Amino acid sequence: MLLKVMHIIYHLDARELRTTLAVSDNDIFSLVEESVTRMFDELRTAGVPVVEFSWSRKTKESQVTKLLLKKETSAARVFDRLRFRLIVRHAADLVPTLRILLHRCIPFNYVVPGQTVNTLIDLESLKVLHEDGFDTEEGAPVPDTTAVSGVLPAANEFSGQSFRLLNFIADLPVRVDALLPPGNCQEGRHCVVFVTAEFQIMDKGTAEANEQGENSHAQYKHRQHQHVRVRLLREPRGKPEKGEKPDKPEKPDKNG
Repeated sequence: MLLKVMHIIYHLDARELRTTLAVSDNDIFSLVEESVTRMFDELRTAGVPVVEFSWSRKTKESQVTKLLLKKETSAARVFDRLRFRLIVRHAADLVPTLRILLHRCIPFNYVVPGQTVNTLIDLESLKVLHEDGFDTEEGAPVPDTTAVSGVLPAANEFSGQSFRLLNFIADLPVRVDALLPPGNCQEGRHCVVFVTAEFQIMDKGTAEANEQGENSHAQYKHRQHQHVRVRLLREPRGKPEKGEKPDKPEKPDKNG
């Protein structure tokens, strides 16, 4: 109970500090990138078979597209402005990698609830291997009775049907002392702010399959742009396939 209260107060202080700092997001993102890079160096040292590690920042254009796709108002949060991608050698390496990552690098209390997507790891098979079982269904894939050959539905409606990944959002603490003049922080308090970042984890085979055909990033962006056009111009979604009913333009809602 005490740790939970301390965690909340720590977050509130950090968020209050962020609103008063005259520091750009780009400067803070650079600190996070340096910190996470050191984190993944630790994973390599721990023996994790890392094939690829990369990071990127969501462009302004991508943020506009994402917010246009959302039914919430423009105040909706974009959690993945900063993204990190880790690819391991084999599918069997995924669970051991996650175990090391969440025990050494990203404490579970920093993982944002409700923002985990898992269409890659079969949690049911892990329950058999783990004597204590699991007490959460966070990120568990939703069964699809229409799926063919055991292919799980895409977690993102604009991804290809066979696109698979494991990703989660973490609220990462970052010290900003180096960006501030001496004595800028209040005495007795650390200069820490929190930054949300997306972590994508997959094996090499899955990563390669995710770049083929309808799973490719180009096709993903095309489907997004088509949907934005439908929402803004109230146009039909295109000629229906054989046996499908024509799509109707979306009805305007109070949020536009």
